[in-house]
Amino acid sequence: MTHFYTPSTHLTILPALMLALFACATLLLDSRLFRAFPKPKGLLLFFVLGEVFAGVALWRQQAWLAAAGFFQITGFHGAFAIDRFAIFFNWILVIAASMVAVVSYRNCETENEHHGESYGLILLAQSGMYFLATGARSDALVLLAISSAAVGFVLKLSAVSGNLWPPVAAYLSVGSKVASIVFLLRLLTGPLARARGLWEPLLAFVALAMLAFGTVAARNQTSIKRLLAGYSISDAGFMLFGIIAGNQTGIHGIVVYVAVYTFMNLGACLVLIALRRGNLIREDIGAIAALMHKSPGYAALMLIFLFSLAGIPPTAGFLGKYYILLSLVQTGHFNLAIVATLYAAVAIYYHVKVVRGMFVRDKIAHHPLALSFGLRMAVAVSGLATLAMGIYAEPFLRMVLK
Repeated sequence: MTHFYTPSTHLTILPALMLALFACATLLLDSRLFRAFPKPKGLLLFFVLGEVFAGVALWRQQAWLAAAGFFQITGFHGAFAIDRFAIFFNWILVIAASMVAVVSYRNCETENEHHGESYGLILLAQSGMYFLATGARSDALVLLAISSAAVGFVLKLSAVSGNLWPPVAAYLSVGSKVASIVFLLRLLTGPLARARGLWEPLLAFVALAMLAFGTVAARNQTSIKRLLAGYSISDAGFMLFGIIAGNQTGIHGIVVYVAVYTFMNLGACLVLIALRRGNLIREDIGAIAALMHKSPGYAALMLIFLFSLAGIPPTAGFLGKYYILLSLVQTGHFNLAIVATLYAAVAIYYHVKVVRGMFVRDKIAHHPLALSFGLRMAVAVSGLATLAMGIYAEPFLRMVLK
């Protein structure tokens, strides 16, 4: 170790380093240079091994913070910092990425895609999200974060429409939004905290615009895929209100929202993937009509995801919105609180409209749904996490805010 690259510096970047190394190795093993390597099961096991190494590195960071009694670990002479919030967020990414990889295994076989490209894309994007979610305090490290994540996003944008592996697309969509919110939170409450008078009106305008866009997108929308996309944009706008409030209650709301946003959106996307892979390739709302008759389990889990998106108790979506609305009231942003409450009321109507189609519609002829073990496990984990954080969020908050 040199004076610049110290043990604490090594510890701060270790999870991202493991992810990047395993991503490169996965892409290499999937090439023609390693024809003897067992594929695709070997690639999936190698991916899981990379996530295990990243998880061990995160655990070492937690243990160091607990033993030293410090608030954060710094590296590169203070240019980089890791705290409990960053560790919490990256644990969520580890769990979500593992679920998506398991689902992608069967999906890549169905659509005749390369497993190594799928797993490598997830690992590279996750490595970039790690840096975005941490307290990078130098331009070089911010550039590294954006560059690492951009590798995945460029592949996503360059893919022919409809040919990108749906589970990976769902992960990139959800993970990139959440990482951006966390990065924005650190930027505005850290280096730009003194300029609150300048950025707060602009951020309020952006948050209101996102709420309005989501509401307009939901109106008379016939595509369930676009409907969920509109909901996710509105939820991201809701999280911006927590940054505007900036108090402890607002941070509580963002912590809950960051976690539940990942699981509820990813879970809803995975249910749609089950429909798509079950020869139901339609994307209109009618695709999930009478879902209760097609698959009661998927219907019950989709109900949890939609209720959480709408902010209906006892899901975690309700708790996140409650904290954020309360923080706006506590900090005197009454106008924003009123607008956000009205939006939440309108959003409930559109969500219930979709739920009604799932449970009230008469039974119709349908093809068998995709019921692979990996997909069922991923959807079930997402549903349980959404409920657990809503019913008992204290352990998650204590882990981050201790």
